Amino acid sequence: MTDRYEASAPTVLAVSLDTVKLFLKIDVGDITRDDELALLIADATDMVERYTNRYLSPRTVVGKFDSIGRGDCTMPYDYLWLRRAPINDGAVTLVQLMGVSGAETIISADYRLKPFDDQARLYLIRGIGAPDPFEPYPLRVTFTAGYADENAIPPALKQGLLELIAFLDANRGDCGGCGEVAGGCNALGIPQAINAKLALFRILRVFA
Repeated sequence: MTDRYEASAPTVLAVSLDTVKLFLKIDVGDITRDDELALLIADATDMVERYTNRYLSPRTVVGKFDSIGRGDCTMPYDYLWLRRAPINDGAVTLVQLMGVSGAETIISADYRLKPFDDQARLYLIRGIGAPDPFEPYPLRVTFTAGYADENAIPPALKQGLLELIAFLDANRGDCGGCGEVAGGCNALGIPQAINAKLALFRILRVFA
C-alpha cells in the first residue's frame, strides 16, 4: 500500500512571535524583526513537519491510497493507515472511492476511525465498490490533523522547533558542516543534535 498526502496551508504560526522572542532573548515589545521571525518560524515549521510527518498546527489533509490493507479474515473490515498526526476522533470528513463511473462517497456507516498517538487506522467495510483500474490512487480520505495550538505540542517537539528556529537565525543558511558523515545537518538541513530530539516523534512512511 502506498500513500500520498496533500495538506492545506497553515493559517497560524505553530508558535507565536512572543514565544520565539523569549527563546531568542529578544524584547517582546521589539517589533522590528517580526516579519523576519515569522518567516523563520514558517521555514523551521515546514522542515520539522516534513521530517516528522506531524502537523504543528491544524489543517485539512487529503490522503490518497492505491490499495487497502487486508484485515483479519474474521472481521468484515480492511484498513488504511493515515500516516499523519495528530488525528482525533471525528477527524475524517469524507471518504471516496474513485470508480469507473467517477467518485463514489463512502457513507460513514461503512468506515470506522481508530486514532493512535502516531497515526490513525481507518477501517473500511469490505465490498465497498470496485476501484477504477486506471486510477493510481483510487481511495481518497479527507481529514483534519494537527495540534490545536502551541500549548498542545509535546514539550520536546516544541523545544526542537525552537532550537531549529534559533539555529536558522544564527547561521543564516550556513549549517556549519553539512552531511551525515560530518556530523552536521541531515538532508533537510536540520542539525544532528536537534534531529535526535525530533526523531522521537517521527512517523515513518513504510511502503508494503
